[in-house]
Amino acid sequence: MLCSWIDGVDSTSIPNLTNYNGDLPYELRLLCKGSRDGFSASIFHDLCDNQGPTITCLKVNDSKHVIGGYNPLSWGSTNSWRNTRDAFIFQFNIYYKKNLTAKIGRVITNSSAYAVNDSQSTGPCFGDGDLWLRDQFDQPGNCSCNKESYDQSVGDMFHRDSWESWTGAVKNGTFAVEDYEVFQVIRKRINNT
Repeated sequence: MLCSWIDGVDSTSIPNLTNYNGDLPYELRLLCKGSRDGFSASIFHDLCDNQGPTITCLKVNDSKHVIGGYNPLSWGSTNSWRNTRDAFIFQFNIYYKKNLTAKIGRVITNSSAYAVNDSQSTGPCFGDGDLWLRDQFDQPGNCSCNKESYDQSVGDMFHRDSWESWTGAVKNGTFAVEDYEVFQVIRKRINNT
């Protein structure tokens, strides 16, 4: 599904994974894992800066939600906003054992100048507050999600039946991360033989 989203297809249906006929066009290489490497902004930047496009996946503490974002640019500790229309944020709800639900948020057209915030004092940050990880992401209150620069909010992208799961984990718009992973996204070469 993430590969489809990177390619600009906004399907949230699992059967649409067959679009690639079993040959995914991207390789994902793990760069950073919170439970292995730590949850600080400096560790994130040491391991993830200048690595090209990345996908960040966060397991929200005390919930059944995985949220994250795709940055088509390199992280770089530039202390600046990064302009792109190709970034996105997402949410997977693993509340139901039989049904995985997924949602995607794309950059709002007039907000592309604020698609990604690249600050050395924070972890991965998407939009002007849409998904922010401040230093020590595993601590309560250091992560937040508020709809600003993307057309969907990861805080609003859940099934009604999982409301208690989400609201129990998010206090005043903030939350902590149980674990997170950042993957380098590498486009595979297509062999036209």
